[in-house]
Amino acid sequence: MRLRRLHLQAFGPFTDRWIDFGPGLTLLAGPNEAGKSSMLRALTALRFGIEHRSADNFVHEHARMALGAVVLDREGRELQLLRRKGREPTLSVVAPDGGSLPASADLELQLTGGLKRADHDLMFALDHQRLRAGGEQLLAGQGEIGAALFEASAGVHSLRTVLDRLDQQARSRLVPRGSTGSVNIALRRHREQHEALRAAQLRPAEWAALRQRADETQAALERARENRAAADLALRDLRERIAVAPLLRTLDDTRAELAALSLLPPPDEDLPRQRIALQTREHELQTARAAQQALRARLDEQLQALPAGTPRWLEQAAGIDRLVAAADGLEAARLQCRELEQQGQALDRQLEAAAQALEPGAGVQALLARRPDAAWQARMEAATAQLQEQARALAQHLDDLAAERGAETSPSDLTEPPAALATQVQALQQRCDRLAPEVALLAGREALERQRAERHETLQRTALQLGGAAMASRALTACPRLEADIDQALREREAAATRLAALAQRIDQIDEARRGRAAERAQLLAAGAVPTDDDIAEARRVRDALWRRLADGPAAPSTEDRALFAQLLDHADRLADGRSRDGERAARLQALQRSLAELDEDRAVLDMQRQALQRDLERQNRIWDETLAAAGLPQLAPQALREWQQHQARHLEAVQALQSVDEALQALDRRVQAAAAELREALGPMPAGVAPDDAAALLGQARARLQALRERQTALEAQRSAHQAAQQRLERLARQTAQRRAAERQAHAALQALLDEDGRGVLLPENALQALALANARRQAGERLRTLAEQRELQRQRLAQARLVETDLQERAAVLAAALAEPAPAGEALRGWIDRLAARLGEARAVEGERARLQQQRQQADERLAADSAALAAVQAQLGRLCERAGVASPELLPQREAQWQQQREAVLRLARTGAMLAEASRDDEAGLRARLACASPADESGAADPAQAVLRLERRLAEADEALEQARAADELARRALDAIDGDDRAVQAREGLEQAAATVRAELPHWMRARLAHALLAQSMQRFRERSQGPMLGAASTLFAAMTGGEFERLETEAGDDDAPAVLQARRRGGRAIGVEAMSEGTRDQLHLALRLAALAQQRARGLLLPMVLDDVLMTSDDGRALRVLQALAEACEGDGGQIIVFTHHLHLLEPARRTLGAMRLHAVAL
Repeated sequence: MRLRRLHLQAFGPFTDRWIDFGPGLTLLAGPNEAGKSSMLRALTALRFGIEHRSADNFVHEHARMALGAVVLDREGRELQLLRRKGREPTLSVVAPDGGSLPASADLELQLTGGLKRADHDLMFALDHQRLRAGGEQLLAGQGEIGAALFEASAGVHSLRTVLDRLDQQARSRLVPRGSTGSVNIALRRHREQHEALRAAQLRPAEWAALRQRADETQAALERARENRAAADLALRDLRERIAVAPLLRTLDDTRAELAALSLLPPPDEDLPRQRIALQTREHELQTARAAQQALRARLDEQLQALPAGTPRWLEQAAGIDRLVAAADGLEAARLQCRELEQQGQALDRQLEAAAQALEPGAGVQALLARRPDAAWQARMEAATAQLQEQARALAQHLDDLAAERGAETSPSDLTEPPAALATQVQALQQRCDRLAPEVALLAGREALERQRAERHETLQRTALQLGGAAMASRALTACPRLEADIDQALREREAAATRLAALAQRIDQIDEARRGRAAERAQLLAAGAVPTDDDIAEARRVRDALWRRLADGPAAPSTEDRALFAQLLDHADRLADGRSRDGERAARLQALQRSLAELDEDRAVLDMQRQALQRDLERQNRIWDETLAAAGLPQLAPQALREWQQHQARHLEAVQALQSVDEALQALDRRVQAAAAELREALGPMPAGVAPDDAAALLGQARARLQALRERQTALEAQRSAHQAAQQRLERLARQTAQRRAAERQAHAALQALLDEDGRGVLLPENALQALALANARRQAGERLRTLAEQRELQRQRLAQARLVETDLQERAAVLAAALAEPAPAGEALRGWIDRLAARLGEARAVEGERARLQQQRQQADERLAADSAALAAVQAQLGRLCERAGVASPELLPQREAQWQQQREAVLRLARTGAMLAEASRDDEAGLRARLACASPADESGAADPAQAVLRLERRLAEADEALEQARAADELARRALDAIDGDDRAVQAREGLEQAAATVRAELPHWMRARLAHALLAQSMQRFRERSQGPMLGAASTLFAAMTGGEFERLETEAGDDDAPAVLQARRRGGRAIGVEAMSEGTRDQLHLALRLAALAQQRARGLLLPMVLDDVLMTSDDGRALRVLQALAEACEGDGGQIIVFTHHLHLLEPARRTLGAMRLHAVAL
């Protein structure tokens, strides 16, 4: 089914967007974030439905998401489809009338090709990541032809890896005639457990004897326990009676003391605290009362020392304050009066000067009286403005006339002959037309320069990938290592690393086990040292060695030797006794020590193996480095060397590409230099600022000179026409100037008539500008006279107002002086009198304020004294009530009564503590204990006169019972262990369990091994059958496509049979050269090889009737521009060959125009997003 149009009705960032597709190859280019990814998902959603949790709902809600398309079915009919989001069948066919019908099952089958979404994406979709993965898999599989063709046809990757993984899974379970598989290990374990089961047998006679011995030791152990319990009971009873006797005596003494204190009144727990608080408060109040009395006496003395008051001054305080406030502006008013008088004098002088300037000999008042009215002034201003406007217009016309006469062209400038100029124009035009194509080559040079910069950048990038300039120079001469040698080195290193890791893991396991054994041994030794069998054997060995030496020596050994032998003998016996007392711990400790020794031995062996392996690995590295140095290669690890050699191949390709671009640039420069030489000859003297070898600039100068000559011809014609027009304009301007002169004379006469009406005999000059200046000066002088007169009148009013301030102040001072019986001030003495009045008022206020303050403090002192006296009486009354509660006569006896109550409380607490101690010491009550003490018999061991001796005797008896119990327990433990060794022998059970486990392992692992082997065989057989069936057609089609994509750099694809059973590999033969494997190709070339194989597989699918469009996303990222255009051309040829449809998405917008020019509109449909 072919796709004609896609309608992005509401999907992703698109709303009602139509995208057209061509019948063959369609190229859709757009920048990032243009919606290419959303459109790719839309193509898949159109076929298989919009996903339930689609992420393309960031503009449209899920419920509104919809897609449409116009397609051609298998009969060539055009159908319009609509796909909505939902759970029901969402695909429908839009009818011509706008209605819709559900799509049929056959239509959906045509739309999906019978494939699922994942299968469709594998077979008919290819993006950059999967293209790169396909190229890498070609490299990883080393071009194995079967895997390459099968992966390209199915759209999957890593089939060789899958085969290897299946083989490893099978070998991890079973290896025929091997020993490492899990099934091999289980079979070996099954044989071992079968032998152990036959060896495990039971001995009945020995078990019966051991059973009888165990019963006897158990009975002896029970008797020893009973004896020990009786001794322990007697000792505890004696110790209990010894402990409770002092407690009973303490109880008797305490009860007698409480009886003596029983006549006291009930104790008051809060009385001591209250007493202390009240007595403290009493002392504080007495101290405060004395202080207040002293303060009151001191305040009385200060009041008597104050002077008598002045009530008159205080009564007039408000008037004095107002007078003082008003006096602050007196000096300012006087200063203002003086300044205003000086300003008045200055204004009088200015008025006189203005009057003389306006009319000499006339007075100010006379001129002001004869001032013209407002109507005359308005007519005067209008006449002045009219004269000024006419003068300005006349000046403008005169300026225009002078400018026009100055711009007039002289006849001599128009007499230049045009014949020589026309000859120059014709010769220069012919030279420019002939050399322009040669100079146009410079445009191609820019493209070559960009290409050279790109090639140089590629060269630098490959040099950086190699490791710098030094490595890049080495890469030009270095001899690469074979891939087989690198693989062999990798395998050797991986095997060594695996063995080292296994040794390290085993050492870690041993260390972990040793730490566990050591911790268990430390836990055993934490309860005390215990001798082991090794310790006893060592002690006996030393003892026996000394005995043999004494036996072989003199008949009478020395005293030191006898003492030493006795010590060794005693030491060995003590160890044996300790071993028998704690046999279980000793046996466990012995086993732990032997296990630790075995672990240490195993670790030492593993350390030696690891050191030997490390030395072997260092030797291999040394040989590898020497081999690389001999080949001129850098000292790198095998995998790093493989990557470096790939970078080396790309670097050599970049060097060759840069050399070809340099040769093209040199040829272009030679042609352009020849054109520049001819241009220099044509121009003659070189223009300033132009390089002699800059052909483009020289051609520009030649064309500029040609243009200048042509403009000169045009300018001469324009000047002749302009001369005639200028003569006409001069005549018109002369007529307009005469009219303006007449209008100016009329305005001058009107202004003179107005001045004559004023009667001052002013005569205006003939010149209009001078007349305007005189009229304006007379008008401005009259305005100044009027302004100065108004300012003088305002100044007189302000002076009178300032003088009123001082007069008012004199009157108010006289009234206040009369009230105070003081003489009234006059003249300049007013300010000093007011200041003295304010000072005396301040002194009177200060005396009265101090008197009020002292009286207030004395009143407060009286109030505090009365309050303290009342509080003191209340405290004393409370102390009296405390005495009544305690039953004493005075507060001084209260501490004695508190001490008696404390003695009574301590006796009660002592009685309670003694009772608790008595209950803790014995389970019997007090009466029972007294009865037991009274019934103690002197003849009884526990009732002896000396309790200490009785305790010692009972402790010895208990120790003897403990020793007998330990001996019985040791004997019982030995008998029980001997019986358990036979009765609990689980070797047969363990062997049976091991047998069943081994069989279960075999049963569980064999199905997995069988499935892995079967899957491996089926996959390998499928690949082989596909290779036999499709290798010829696919390889031929892929060879044609690959040659087209590489521009013929590779002529064809071919296969090379491997050695022995090795599979055949895919190779590409260069043009006129040797064949190379995929490992020698660049990354981009491998990607294009994988794309050619996918397109060849696509042709096979379409030949079987599966006609679905192929969608390619960013498959041109590893191709340069030239290779990208060739890939598009190969895609177009593939569409033409099988009639299929291919849709290519890319973000390389610059490829659109070159692709259109290269392929044409018939072969390529280009869309810019």
